[in-house]
Amino acid sequence: MPTRGSASDFQLESLHPHELISSGMEVVAIEMGVTAPKKIAVLCSAAAGNINPCAAAQGAGVSPPTVYGWLGRITGRERLRDDNFTRAFDVAIQIGIEAIEAIAIERAKEKSDKLMMFMLKAWKPEKYGELKDFMKENQGTQVVIELKDTRDE
Repeated sequence: MPTRGSASDFQLESLHPHELISSGMEVVAIEMGVTAPKKIAVLCSAAAGNINPCAAAQGAGVSPPTVYGWLGRITGRERLRDDNFTRAFDVAIQIGIEAIEAIAIERAKEKSDKLMMFMLKAWKPEKYGELKDFMKENQGTQVVIELKDTRDE
């Protein structure tokens, strides 16, 4: 993690993408009222792609039940709930999903036609949807195929 200094000392170009995400999430967390270092570590872990509470906790070295407590998801331990953390966690998850999506896009471009098609179908189902969707939409439409033998011509 880079050393924090003034904004002019902070060189974004020198940061690894995960450091950039963590640095940005740390700023967001503080702006959202989350200041405890362990909570910030969990948020940075989630933003880096550990997009569920258990994985984010493990990535930050925090026990999953602690994170579930902060999120207010443990019955009988509601006093642990931190609304600021919960809101920041939702933001971190969205950032994490976008980080994973960026990796998927690169992989699709480099080596996976199947992944690329899957993504296109998800993003533009009206254009790249399944054939069964086409058939369902055009049910009852008569299709005439004329076959002509051209061997004797």
